[in-house]
Amino acid sequence: MLHSVPPSALAPEGTQCRALRAVCLACAAYTASVLDNAFGRLGYEEREAAFGR
Repeated sequence: MLHSVPPSALAPEGTQCRALRAVCLACAAYTASVLDNAFGRLGYEEREAAFGR
């Protein structure tokens, strides 16, 4: 089985839901990247209004 993330980076052995935590972290990072790309196309005023929401 190939691992792109080493098991030691997930959490200490014995921690509950190690794999689920890793998946949630990856999803959150992807979401932040998508939002960053969307906000990058906005002007300053539009970006501030979007952050305010």
